Amino acid sequence: MHMLHKGGKAGKMLRSCAQELAESTSEIAGYSVLLTDEKGIVIGSSDPSRLGSLHSPSLGVIRTRKPEITTPEEAHRLPEGVRPGITLPISLAGRVVGSIAIAGPPEEVSRYGRLVQKQAELLLRENALLRSSMLREQALQELILEIAAFDPLKADETLLVMRGRELGYDLRPPRAVLVAEILHPEKAPLNRRLEAQALARRFFSHPQDIVSRLGDDKIVVLAFLGLAVREIQPLEEVRNTARLLALSLEEHGLSARIGIGEIAASAASLGEAFRSAGEAARLSLKKCGEEKVFYIGDLRLESLLSAVPKDRAAAFCESVLKDLPGASDAEELIQTFLAWCDSPFEPTRVAQTLSIHRNTLAYRLQKIGRLTGLDLREIRGILMLRSALELRKTADFRRKA
Repeated sequence: MHMLHKGGKAGKMLRSCAQELAESTSEIAGYSVLLTDEKGIVIGSSDPSRLGSLHSPSLGVIRTRKPEITTPEEAHRLPEGVRPGITLPISLAGRVVGSIAIAGPPEEVSRYGRLVQKQAELLLRENALLRSSMLREQALQELILEIAAFDPLKADETLLVMRGRELGYDLRPPRAVLVAEILHPEKAPLNRRLEAQALARRFFSHPQDIVSRLGDDKIVVLAFLGLAVREIQPLEEVRNTARLLALSLEEHGLSARIGIGEIAASAASLGEAFRSAGEAARLSLKKCGEEKVFYIGDLRLESLLSAVPKDRAAAFCESVLKDLPGASDAEELIQTFLAWCDSPFEPTRVAQTLSIHRNTLAYRLQKIGRLTGLDLREIRGILMLRSALELRKTADFRRKA
């Protein structure tokens, strides 16, 4: 709230919501209500014709900080438009920023004066807090965007550290960067999308954790890792917390995929960590299964192949896959091969995973070899087929997108 002490910002805050305050307090009191700025000019009124006029009783109220009653006799001697009633000062952050007046028989409206004054100050304070919160959120989003575009070869990380410090964050210690992609955000109500950020803050609650929203479909987390120098243990903790977040989002009707980037050891490496987290989130959209959280280190092959030009990828897939896609049991054969990739040269384990006999596994692998011309007993054959399937999946994903 320190910003309200500078210049005329508190007064500007009152002007921004004066009409709303006048109308809401008029409904509460049941009498005409007007608000003035610190110069006694009407800036909000239940009677719009009063806007822009001078309310002379407010001048003394603002100067003395004390309520003032205007009797019918006094109102008759004052400029046209001033009515009998009571006028009270409005304070915000210890400073009188204007006044509020209730028109009516003084003996009646005086009973409501203090109530209306406090209601106006309460609404004004809530508005100020909301505005302050919005400004901070905007500043956080701008910081995230600066991090996203940061290139240590072209810019000095000192400026980035200073920007973080202005918001109360130290960007120098190690951090894990997460990007949560909300799937089909257009189908979720606005309040649900706003809840996503609140949920992320609940799970990443360290005072140095930075959580911000980018657009309607992204939540970004810069998780503070303290002075940790080992990546494995902190990464697992972050991954487990991210899984809890994904589960909570699901319970709130929001499906999401969360990408975790490289561990950023310093402010200078935050940009690359952010970009790799975003890439992990995008690549995860092509993955099937129950897992919702993906670390970029586990997606190196997918990351590499996603950079292959479309025409080269299409030609490679055609030359490697040959007759496999057209087989009646193509999907079954592909799933068998992917299981084989997870445990190569361990037929017993693969057969158990697929709940089939070892002879059935051998038959399927031989059939894949006949359809593609590849020898799946060799690493080269496994690598080529695995790459072709990933490239085909990438092409299918691009078409759907």
